Amino acid sequence: LPALTKLMAAGNPKAASEVFSTNLRMLFAIHLTVACAVMFLMEPLVDLMGSNYSNEKALFKLLVILYALGGPGGLGGTLLTAVGKQQLSVWIGAIQLAVYLGAFTLLWPRYGLLGAVIAIGGSSLVCQIALLAAARLKGPLEFPYRRDYFWFVVLGSLAGCVAIGAGTPGFITGVLGCTVPIGAFLLLARYQ
Repeated sequence: LPALTKLMAAGNPKAASEVFSTNLRMLFAIHLTVACAVMFLMEPLVDLMGSNYSNEKALFKLLVILYALGGPGGLGGTLLTAVGKQQLSVWIGAIQLAVYLGAFTLLWPRYGLLGAVIAIGGSSLVCQIALLAAARLKGPLEFPYRRDYFWFVVLGSLAGCVAIGAGTPGFITGVLGCTVPIGAFLLLARYQ
């Protein structure tokens, strides 16, 4: 975000906050749209990879939703870098690695591939949220994100559960599975 860095250097934190908030809100909508589309298209996509992967469709969907729910939090790392606090991002990344290794070590023996998916997706989700929270707490900008992130997580999680439970959706189910959560998110998060 060069505009963010430029505004910070110019001493205009109010405008920088608006730029950051606008980008974050766009990322919520984009991530939810892409996640829903990928989850509801996962069945034919996995079928293209061959029969070896046909039993893993639910795991792919779970991984997509975990990464999608954490994705917008990465903008927190961008903000920390823009204000010269990138070392905090590095520490959060190191914590993510430690959380992943610990979770993987505990979950793999008992749950196999499901444990690995939960370990990598869960550690990413937690640390991406931590990046956004760190940017909010340690950065000089004021940006509202709690309401938007709340609805993003609720509707993204519901879409993920429906996608995992739906199995192979028909065209209408797939279209509804994508448009309903996105429309509800735009309404509930008060996008104009």
